[in-house]
Amino acid sequence: MTKVIENIEEIRSHINGLSEEYTIPIFLAHSLGGGAEHYLNGRILASEEETLLVVRFGLKKRLRLEIYENSEIKFSFSTNVFQEIINLTDDINSKHIYFSNVCGDKNPIEIPHFIIQLSRECHLTFLIHDYFVISPNINLQNKNKYIADGYDTDYDFDFNNEQPNFTLKEWQNAWKDALLTSDTVEVFSENSKDIFLKHYPELSKKIIISPHQVAKIELPNTKKINLGILGNIHKIKGSKIVYEISKIINDEDHIKLILIGEMDKEYNIGGKNIIHGKYKRQEIGYLAWLYDVNYWLVPSIVPETFCYVAHECLQTKIPTFSFDIGAQAEAMRASKYGNIIEFNFEQNARDLAIKIVSDINLYIQNNERL
Repeated sequence: MTKVIENIEEIRSHINGLSEEYTIPIFLAHSLGGGAEHYLNGRILASEEETLLVVRFGLKKRLRLEIYENSEIKFSFSTNVFQEIINLTDDINSKHIYFSNVCGDKNPIEIPHFIIQLSRECHLTFLIHDYFVISPNINLQNKNKYIADGYDTDYDFDFNNEQPNFTLKEWQNAWKDALLTSDTVEVFSENSKDIFLKHYPELSKKIIISPHQVAKIELPNTKKINLGILGNIHKIKGSKIVYEISKIINDEDHIKLILIGEMDKEYNIGGKNIIHGKYKRQEIGYLAWLYDVNYWLVPSIVPETFCYVAHECLQTKIPTFSFDIGAQAEAMRASKYGNIIEFNFEQNARDLAIKIVSDINLYIQNNERL
């Protein structure tokens, strides 16, 4: 059970009592879930008997310091003052700061300077789970909020649907200062490396590629044609395209859509299509078998940094399709089960949906990799 501490001296006493036998990892994290949180939870579980700290952004107060022992959160302390967290962690003799993901802060342009101060005289690693250090629109969308060219180095953007109090150049200069103080910048795909270095070429010597490990998924073969989509689908994950696909599929007898995850409430993909809802990663193989999924679609319209979903689909040894963008396309090319669908940033959702269904039908007819 977590003890919530409001007195700063009490939390300081707990920090001062931490073991000095090993380096204590401190993760900077958001509170929004997703792949970055999945990665962090894995690191917490792997910490076993060691102590691990998390500084979490995007809650009621600006920051929450969490102390984990034996892979469980024991104490937490919340504050709106960056300097209090800096002072508390200054008491730790040996530490390693990991930037994981800090989305959700109300004034994130201040975060790079906070990281510089926090990581004085200790190791600093940036984990690039999204492109927040490049743009506050973490998936590199432009301000039309639909499809943007993630490789552009200059584009219009907004922040939380508001005009920001900083320019994109000011944003990137602030983050470059923090990135230059780091020891390592860790990305999870070649594509992420390419995008990152297009914006920060001076960091080429610090960057390393470290793909996530994805558990092997076994699945019996099936002869039915059911198009599976894995994960929670919202705008940047292609919800409008999935909606258009569902309308096309409802008029075709030989294809059914199965969403293992949840759908953007703005769109109804009913009819003969199935929405399973929430799932656990260890259930993917069973659920794919249960619904006779024998084709996967990864409909994300933004460049992913790794794309767990793409790798999980490919692990089932089922033909998988994604757009030619980001780490998802890189995963497709690396697997004999992967297929690429051409992607034009200017196409509308209906046209993209028609092309997806057409390409999948072509694959089924010819049994040739796209």
